[in-house]
Amino acid sequence: MNKRLLLLPLLGLLLTGCSMRTVNRALGGTSPTGSLSLPSPTVDVPPTEVSRRSPAPTATVTPTATPDLGVMIGLPDEVAGTNAYDFAANICRAEWSTGNGPVPCNGQDPSTTSGYIGLMSGLEQGIPPDIGVLLMYPPQGGSDTLSGTYPAFTVQKGDRFRAVLACRAHNFCDVEFGLDYYDANGRSGLKHWSYLFTDLAIVVDYPLDGIAGLTVRFSLSVRRYGEGQQAYAVWLASHIYRP
Repeated sequence: MNKRLLLLPLLGLLLTGCSMRTVNRALGGTSPTGSLSLPSPTVDVPPTEVSRRSPAPTATVTPTATPDLGVMIGLPDEVAGTNAYDFAANICRAEWSTGNGPVPCNGQDPSTTSGYIGLMSGLEQGIPPDIGVLLMYPPQGGSDTLSGTYPAFTVQKGDRFRAVLACRAHNFCDVEFGLDYYDANGRSGLKHWSYLFTDLAIVVDYPLDGIAGLTVRFSLSVRRYGEGQQAYAVWLASHIYRP
């Protein structure tokens, strides 16, 4: 009888322990510290900005803007106008000559004494490559002037001759640039500019209203002073601007 009474409390403790283990297993077990290890709560995370965004549009090609000559080489802004005539682009349509005779377009090495006319890359002058650069080198013997006469062009009111005049980079020229024209009455002078290598580049914005309505042949020229072995003169972006 006494043994039975002693066994009853032990049996009760055993049954209690089994019941606790069953509850713990049902809740996911116990942590190493003996506390209940409950499942982590599920949190509803709102969609991120990226997931809410619509799909990115297909890439398109943006046309390249016309070079801003004002920023590049100091000429006036030309957003509202057009290039009515490009002298560099038409270099070989002009007739080039000196007092010694004709000079071929893009001829032999410009170090020759007969004179030279050709195109340079803008990069050689420290400007963008798509800006036309005319290089003129007067002859070193006999004649001192190289000139080129372009095909007939009808001038309209508002037209302006624009260019930047300078020496070729790293040369010490002492020259005179000339803009003239031929009409039915012969040759007439428009404007000439003297330039020494120590000067700042000359920015030309010359109005042509005085000959508006006429069909003329423009002439570009470079005259050297003295011996002039370094008389390499350049016309940057020489053109007729039409508003």
